Formats: sequence, structure tokens, C-alpha cells
Amino acid sequence: MQDYVNENTEMLSNAIIEVLPSRLRELRVSIQWISPLEQDDYMEYRDDDFLRALGFDDAITPLRSFWPSQGPSWDALARTSDIDGRLRPGVLLVEAKSHLSEMYGNGCQAQGESKRLIVKALAETQAWCGVAGQPDWLGPLYQYANRLAHLYFFRERLKQFNRPAWLVNIYFLNDPIGPADRAAWKAELEAVKAVLGLTNPVPYCFDIFLPALAVDAGVIEKAQAEADSYQDVQTPVDLLELSAHLNPLARGEVKTPFALGRPMSLDVNRSPISHETFTCWSERWLALARYPGSRVPDVSERIERLVTLWRQAIPGPWKRGLDVQLLGRRYRRGDLISPHDGEHSIEHAILCAHFERVSCLGGVLVDGINALPLVRDQFGGRAGNVEADLLLLLKSENDYRIVVCEVKDKSDTPWFAGIENLRQLRLLSESEETLKLFTSRNPNLTLPSYIPVTAIVVAPSDFYRHAGKKANAVIPTKALLSRFREEFDVDIRLAVWEAAANQVRPLE
Repeated sequence: MQDYVNENTEMLSNAIIEVLPSRLRELRVSIQWISPLEQDDYMEYRDDDFLRALGFDDAITPLRSFWPSQGPSWDALARTSDIDGRLRPGVLLVEAKSHLSEMYGNGCQAQGESKRLIVKALAETQAWCGVAGQPDWLGPLYQYANRLAHLYFFRERLKQFNRPAWLVNIYFLNDPIGPADRAAWKAELEAVKAVLGLTNPVPYCFDIFLPALAVDAGVIEKAQAEADSYQDVQTPVDLLELSAHLNPLARGEVKTPFALGRPMSLDVNRSPISHETFTCWSERWLALARYPGSRVPDVSERIERLVTLWRQAIPGPWKRGLDVQLLGRRYRRGDLISPHDGEHSIEHAILCAHFERVSCLGGVLVDGINALPLVRDQFGGRAGNVEADLLLLLKSENDYRIVVCEVKDKSDTPWFAGIENLRQLRLLSESEETLKLFTSRNPNLTLPSYIPVTAIVVAPSDFYRHAGKKANAVIPTKALLSRFREEFDVDIRLAVWEAAANQVRPLE
């Protein structure tokens, strides 16, 4: 973004002018970039400072009553005007992304009065955007949501200033850090907007696609290391389709390792694209699992989106090979001697304290393991990790069965747990090595080459009966799991852990 604003200004400005209302183009609108400028050490502004930078000092008090401090830090800011002064001066708020996983974050971390302000502002913004139901704007897509809130602030809360504003979302094509072409961006944006409930175009908001500019391999490696530690009136414009006289790439004036989206050789030992894409796929499950309020909103719509997610191919080199660490003891957590209360205690009771006496879905335990990673992180960290709380091998008469369990005690809801369990089952269904794990762990057993798999949420009965959000989620979750059983012929259900009887039984 710094390079576009300071070194490729005409290309950037022309792309934005192309999507602004035709009236502005007729009056020869121009764009003055305010940040990030080289002479200001590429400063990015937020809170009071971004209003002062735009010449909006009078809006500081209204902003403080609308949004708490530590609001969005804008990737770029600009003012619009025309030579003849016939246009009202306008404002451009710019958010830029270079790879897909940047769309997702850790959600809103505010507390107390700050969170109250944010919730109120987001509710007003949802109404302005025509959003129905109660989609989660405080979860992984919170950053996208709070940018929309600031567009609403300018357009509605500051009407008295009579100064138009636009939100410009810029998506870089084929950035070496996490290459994504326009098709990948558009597919991701479609999913993002669906999760946010944005069924209609957001007014005064535009998506623009720009080719990534050149960076040397050292910069790429540094950015990859940082990434490993981590967050349409839409009229998309792809600058690769603009005429050559607007495009420095076409004239050969911008040196880049990407020519019209075709990557050339870079001295980089890893390509994170598949990792990033898997992370996005994985996060979409959890985005549909989270919700504000005491009841699951838009149950039918969420179920349809989850069905669509299940049908999608799992992207990226996520599959694990055989890990010798999984061939050891059953209980793998660090609190083996004195397990923590709650979920760890349930896992310990099943795998250790009462293993030989536990009955699960009418079968007896043959083997089991907890804290089971289902994906490999190609960079060696925990980003994008998905874990099964328990993987059990059961025997009933002469039949064996593998059971993948999501264990709950007090945290989250049955809806959240059911979606976590679905995601685990989806991964396990294509994890050949994990499905053969019990054969590797039990070489003396003659296990069949194919063992059917069941997925269950395991929790005490109080988890399902707890008044409010948990109890309200049971019926929607049963509907969700029933749909998957019928649609995909999978065995997934809610189950109760009865500690006194050492029994896991289906929830009635």
C-alpha cells in the first residue's frame, strides 16, 4: 500500500476513480493521498488522529461517542475534490489485504463500556446495511465489520458536515506472501459477506483488485515469519484488465516477480498459499458456530452454509503422516497425574481412571488417545490447528468402530460443539493415516482395513440442560446433525457422559 500511494499514485487513483459515481468522473474528480506518505514515515492514523489528518477536527467528539479508542488503524486515507470546486470534498477510507487469512482475526477484545459502544454501533450499522437476523460481527470477521461501522459513521452520523465518504477495500493479486488470484478473492469475499449477512451491496463500499508489487526475497521471508505468528454497490475492478496506458506493469515500469498474475521464480523455500487457504476454510466453520445473544440466529441459513462447506474440497497440504508421538500413552496432556477439572477430567476418566469399565455407545473401549491433531501446520506452528479431544476404538460383539469426540463441560454451547465435531469428522474422513492410527498402535490386533466412524459431542447432562444459551442450542443442534446424517450418511450425534456409571450414551 505504501508503494502504491507513494510510487504508483496514478495507477491507484485511477482504479478508485473508475468505481466512484459517474458524476464525479464527469467533473474530473481528483484524489489527494493523506497517508501513508513517505515524508511522514508512512504513518497510519486512527481515532482522533485520522479525523485531524482528513481535516475533520469537528468530528472528534461525535466519534468518541460512537466508538471507543483503539479503533481501526487505516491502511490509507485520501481526500477527493475537483478543479472547479463544484464537488463537495470527500473522504476515502482504505483497507488493504494481501492474502486470504488476513480477512480473519481474533474478534472483538473490548470489555465494559467500550464493548457496549461497539455493540451499539455495529447494530446501527447492520440496520443501515439491511442485515437481517443476528450475524456475528464480533467474531473472526470483526475487522471487516468495524470498517463498515466507520463508513456508516461518516455517512449517517456526520450528515451535518455535508461531506461524502467511501470505503475502499483493496485486495492484492498474487502477493508472494500468500498468492491469491481474483477468483480466489471473490470466492472468499462471497463467503465473508454471507457470514456477515450482507445479502445486498453495501452503499458507498467498493472492492478493488490490484496486482502485487515487487518485494525482494528477504522481505518476503520476514513477512512470512510474521504471518506464521498470527489476522460489492460492489463493483470490483481488476487493474490487470485496465488499458495499458493506466498500468505501469504493462509498460514495464514496475519491476515485479509477477507478470499478469503468473508467478516467476522467487528464492523462497516455502509457499504458504495452501496453508492460508486451509486456515480460511477452517475459520468459516467457527464463524458459523459463534453467535451473540441467547439463541442461534438464522438456523436454517447457517445449516445450508455448513452443508456447502462440507461439500467443498479441503484446501491445502493439511494431511498428517504417521506421527510416532501418537503411538505412546493414551492420555497425552501435561496434567496426567492431576488432571484439571472439566474437560480434562472427563478425558482422564475415560482414558485412564476407568478405561476398562467405560461403556461407550454400547461398546467397550479397546484403545483411545486424546489431544489428537488432525492437520499438520506446514510451518511447524499451531496456526490453523484442528484437534480432536478424543479418538476412541470401540468393540461391540465382533465389530469395531472409531469414535471422534468433542468433549465439553461448561464452555461454549451444543451448537458450537456440534460444528467443531463436524469439522473434525470432515477432516478425519480424508485422513488416511489417522484412520489407520489404531492399527499402528495395536499391531497384535487383527483390525479390518475399513472401520466405520462415529462423531459425538461428549458432555455431562447439565451441559445440555443449563438454562439459557446452552439449553436453547440443543434443538437447533439436533436439527443440524440430523440434516448431516440424512444428507451425507454420516453418524454424528450428541452424547452424555454419566460419570457415576462410567458410560457414554446418546442424548435422548
